[in-house]
Amino acid sequence: MVIFWPSNSVVSNNKDLTTQVFNNKDLTTQVFNNKDLTTQVFNNKDLTTQVFNNKDLTTQVFNNKDLTTQVFNNKDLTTQVFNNKDLTTQVFNNKDLTTQVFNNKDLTTQVFNNKDLTTQVFNNKDLTTQVFNNKDLTTQVFNNKDLTTQVFNNKDLTTQVFNNKDLTTQVFNNKDLTTQVFNNKNLTTQVFNNKNLTTQVFNNKNLTTQQGREDRCVT
Repeated sequence: MVIFWPSNSVVSNNKDLTTQVFNNKDLTTQVFNNKDLTTQVFNNKDLTTQVFNNKDLTTQVFNNKDLTTQVFNNKDLTTQVFNNKDLTTQVFNNKDLTTQVFNNKDLTTQVFNNKDLTTQVFNNKDLTTQVFNNKDLTTQVFNNKDLTTQVFNNKDLTTQVFNNKDLTTQVFNNKDLTTQVFNNKNLTTQVFNNKNLTTQVFNNKNLTTQQGREDRCVT
């Protein structure tokens, strides 16, 4: 498969990645359509809104001025709400995650209530491990200047991973979202902005690890 795109807008069509749309000033809109990843929408001034729709991740909504509100809705992750000035409050509700509350200025306090949680770990049959790491935390992190790094650790991955039968790997790495990687049985490799990654590289004037022509071709 060969994909062409201009530097500020990307549309990719693939049986596993039906629509990938990137429109932005600092990644204003990213829309992903896939039978397992129905809708992933990134709308922001530095990641104002991220919405994920999937049969296993029904709704994931990121709304913020520096991540003001992040809401996750899923049959296994009923409600995950992140409210903050730099992640002031993160609240997780799930049949496996009764209450996980993060209260902080830069994640000062993280409170986990779950029989399976030891260090900031989210365990769920559809989200095996979600790990947030921060300067005050060792594993399972959000680290950023406007979401510089979101890292999810899981038994199958070492850095920046969502693990789910439908969302095996989601990796966000950036200065304004420098790298986004999605791995899934239906999304084999989706790589956003990484000079070391070979598949599906997206261009953005604010993305730091992109080199070459304005119009690119990836085989």
